[in-house]
Amino acid sequence: MSRTRATPSQTTLYAAERRHNVEGAFIVCSEFRTQIESLRLRRVALNDDVFTTDASLDAAREALLEVGVVDVQRWAVAKAMPIKSTMPT
Repeated sequence: MSRTRATPSQTTLYAAERRHNVEGAFIVCSEFRTQIESLRLRRVALNDDVFTTDASLDAAREALLEVGVVDVQRWAVAKAMPIKSTMPT
């Protein structure tokens, strides 16, 4: 996976802003695309450090689906605790 552009940090953004921030921000690089095609790879596991809103993993998943992967598991090392507030989601 590669980023198509630098994106601002997600830490201060609301959920909807996070999704917009990373929308279209990932592509499958040509080397990995070749591996996907030659191995007929259809299942991939994505790993992220912290799961907050799933925005980054969803954006990366979309890029993988576009090149023929049909099952993308999304894993994270840690889950952020929700902040009790009136922040929009």
